[in-house]
Amino acid sequence: MKHNPLAGYDTHGYFDLFGERAAALFSGRPTRWTVTLAERDEDFWRGVATEDPDGNLPAKLAVLPAVPADTDYLAVFRYAEFAYDVREQAKWSRDGRVYMVHLIELDLDLQLVIYDAHTGEPLLTRDALFTVEVPEVQAKPVRAKSFYRATNGALRRMRKAVIADD
Repeated sequence: MKHNPLAGYDTHGYFDLFGERAAALFSGRPTRWTVTLAERDEDFWRGVATEDPDGNLPAKLAVLPAVPADTDYLAVFRYAEFAYDVREQAKWSRDGRVYMVHLIELDLDLQLVIYDAHTGEPLLTRDALFTVEVPEVQAKPVRAKSFYRATNGALRRMRKAVIADD
């Protein structure tokens, strides 16, 4: 049996989708941040890339993106990791029979770092891990995909962590 939980995942378009979702969630209440999405720059992204954010403290940024002059803070999602596992689960039918179904657990691991927008120094780090459990059949629209739901869930969890710090 073939499993493809990331069917429809677009390695180029996902970053725009991710940025739009992050901007929408963090610019509204209750954070009320003024959000401006920075242009993607290869040198900048190489500077914030990491193999795994867990336990890996961010360093000062050598290259800062072009941000408006009045910007004090730079929020960077250093990493978004998709990992998935397929497992079987027993289910009961209406006529009392047991049958096995395949479930996919998709994990999105996220790290948010707040940097000083003038010096590139890291000021605050937050982690969020969100798991989505989905059946093997994927719906066609991108907004119904498990990775999209995991992204929204991880961003909401991250927003709660940031709010709790205020």
